[in-house]
Amino acid sequence: STQPWAPPGMTGYGGAAAPRSFNVVNRDWHDNKKLDLVTQPEAFVTWRDRALGHLAKGRPDILRLLLWAEKQTTPIDAQAEHAGAQETNMAESPEDVCYVLYEGIKHIIHDNLLGRARLCGTGRGLELWRKLHSEWQGAAPQVIAAKSKRLQDPAKCGTVLQLWEAL
Repeated sequence: STQPWAPPGMTGYGGAAAPRSFNVVNRDWHDNKKLDLVTQPEAFVTWRDRALGHLAKGRPDILRLLLWAEKQTTPIDAQAEHAGAQETNMAESPEDVCYVLYEGIKHIIHDNLLGRARLCGTGRGLELWRKLHSEWQGAAPQVIAAKSKRLQDPAKCGTVLQLWEAL
């Protein structure tokens, strides 16, 4: 019996491409800065954007899952991981995805933050992401202090265009 012709990655009659499992290619982080314990909240915004693109490269479902994790106010356990996977229409095993995220996030944070990773538990990538996000974007004392300083001492505008942007 002869197999009909199909493009690479396709099988049989009208077969779909084999689903590729989620992975993070750490070498793609290149020379981007790692998140450090002393990172300012403003620098966190840049790191977060790059990290989201890096961790969810080519995977909108993973991006939705990470954004879902940022909105959680309580620690994310295995049950919450499953709920998040359902809510974001992720087809893969939440345990597998969270483990890959955990290892990927550990690669893009500085060594002085690895203690936070250990506190989340091995393989708890969504909880680690939630914890990092809440620390820099949330109600941590250093974030509140930085935000109030920014409001008290706003940056000067050099041009009218910058003034409109600031307003």
